[in-house]
Amino acid sequence: MGITNGRFLCAGAALLLMMTRPAFAGDACTRGLAYVVNKTSRGSVTVIDHSTGSVVANIPVGMNPSRAVATPDGSRVFVSNMDTSSVSVIDTTTTNSVLSTSVLATIKVGKFPSYLVATPNNKEIYVANYGDDTISVIDVASNSVIKTIALRGRQPWFMAATPDGRYVYVGYTGSGQVSVLDTLSMTDALGIDIRSGSRFIAVAPDSKHVYVSQTDQGAVASIDTTSQSVAASVPSGLKTGGVAVTPDGSQVFSTNPGDGSAATGTIASFNAANNVPAPPLTVAPLIWQAVISNDGRNLYTASSATNKFYVIDIASRTVKASLNVGTAPYWTTNSSPDGRAYVTNPPDGTVSIIDTVTNTLIGNVATGTNPWMTTFVNAPVLPCSIPPKIDSVTPNAGRPGNSYTVKVTGTGFKPDTALSLGPATAGASLSSPTFVSSSELRVTLTVSATARTGPRDLTATNTGGTKSTLLKAITILP
Repeated sequence: MGITNGRFLCAGAALLLMMTRPAFAGDACTRGLAYVVNKTSRGSVTVIDHSTGSVVANIPVGMNPSRAVATPDGSRVFVSNMDTSSVSVIDTTTTNSVLSTSVLATIKVGKFPSYLVATPNNKEIYVANYGDDTISVIDVASNSVIKTIALRGRQPWFMAATPDGRYVYVGYTGSGQVSVLDTLSMTDALGIDIRSGSRFIAVAPDSKHVYVSQTDQGAVASIDTTSQSVAASVPSGLKTGGVAVTPDGSQVFSTNPGDGSAATGTIASFNAANNVPAPPLTVAPLIWQAVISNDGRNLYTASSATNKFYVIDIASRTVKASLNVGTAPYWTTNSSPDGRAYVTNPPDGTVSIIDTVTNTLIGNVATGTNPWMTTFVNAPVLPCSIPPKIDSVTPNAGRPGNSYTVKVTGTGFKPDTALSLGPATAGASLSSPTFVSSSELRVTLTVSATARTGPRDLTATNTGGTKSTLLKAITILP
């Protein structure tokens, strides 16, 4: 299918237009794909190749699919099907240049499944079942439900996992509380009263605070994850909707769609350190999401009343661009490192692709009927023989008798990448690494009280034996 930009655009011109930006892919072992959920009785998922902007597959799923989430390693996409009370599991792998369109499994879950969240360790998918007030926990390895959690609230909707993977927070549209799910025991461990139904949840990068829209109260609740209590309720605006936190955790933003009149529709914000709000910015009525760019400089939202996509400069709190997109734009996604955002236009059956570097509309891609939301995947490409590469280690030094959480950055990492110290460990050891992304691993360094001082080399090894070593990566100090 071709791309249109308010008029017919031939396929060749569409390809040229899309290729003006670099491809969304971490390396030759991955492929950037956008999976678009088409919310109809004949449910389907449209797959768009990010490098060309072309539709490469349409995959049938269950009836009335609502949301999708990708596993952290990018190998699968899980889609909730509301009317069939099931979750479809899609294989995202490209093998010998052929994209898989296989539905690996259709998993029965609770009634009317809606939002899904993947745990950072790549092991579980949590599914909120709106119709029976439960959570289905799916084991990624076996594609089966391993636990059904009875919830304390009514009509669970949005969910978010803390970056450390310790908790999943669940908001409700039918009761004024937030559930704290313990991912170790897989239980609804605690309820936090926010005195309002909620629409969106955002988690601070350091996992210390969770921000929840208090839709009925026109506010945002700041939850302290240490005490598991509401630290503040910050006034926001009429019918608070989307919530987002900047990558450095310093500022929290929310959308307030209002009642649809021209005088309503604002972006509110506050300082995360002291919960002091800034003056609101009037943008447009019926703005739903707040999406912050990867560099933290811009906020993106779209208005279903004006059919426009808005770029907000965070530093100046001003609208620096407004772009015509499709009819009644709804879901905005910005997960692309090359500077693109996708906006679904349900009435048109299209997705608008925005170049957020130049703030211009690249084009509108025709999808299935009623495109509802989009999720990005940095999907595996096979065969792949590129070795991992370590660029940096933080912290890169330690002292005897201590343990450290170490961040390892580079390229080509996989969920099964192994890390080892050399040439001799001599009292310094590493835990099994935690896969964060193809460019980041986390590992615990333990230095014994009798560890030999001096530098250690760090080696990353992928399945198949491809490896690389960063010399003198970690130093044991006296």
